[in-house]
Amino acid sequence: MKIKLLNFINCPVCKKSFALKVFKRNNEEVKEGLLLCSCGQFFPIIESIPRILVGDLRAIIYKQFPDFFLKYRDFLPKEKLNKKIKGDNLKKKRTLESFGYEWQKFSGMLKEWEKNFNFYFKPLETLNLLENKTILEAGCGKGRHTYYAAKFAKEII
Repeated sequence: MKIKLLNFINCPVCKKSFALKVFKRNNEEVKEGLLLCSCGQFFPIIESIPRILVGDLRAIIYKQFPDFFLKYRDFLPKEKLNKKIKGDNLKKKRTLESFGYEWQKFSGMLKEWEKNFNFYFKPLETLNLLENKTILEAGCGKGRHTYYAAKFAKEII
């Protein structure tokens, strides 16, 4: 996660700004750390990605990255997780798992996706709007459009 991201995001629960605890970094990018909020919420940064899930959906992160939570357990606020995910959150869990599968199984970029990017953006004449801009990419699926937008933008966060 680029540290600049803190200028663009807030806690999804109370809308306050985050404090940052860094465990591992590479220059201006946080590889491992925590986003902490004064309301008691915390969100791990794992593999440079802030994992911003609230409530019982956080159990998904514990399941996918148990080593992170073991490694940094002394720095993490204590919380109880509901083991059962129900209703709308069950649908969200299935969607998250589906996207996770897609990202891992189909990680390569395909040439056809550039055509798809141009199909969406060229008719709207938005490519010029991207030039020399800083773009926030926040949970935009696989990132295939972000990949091509980066060719025009000054920076992607």
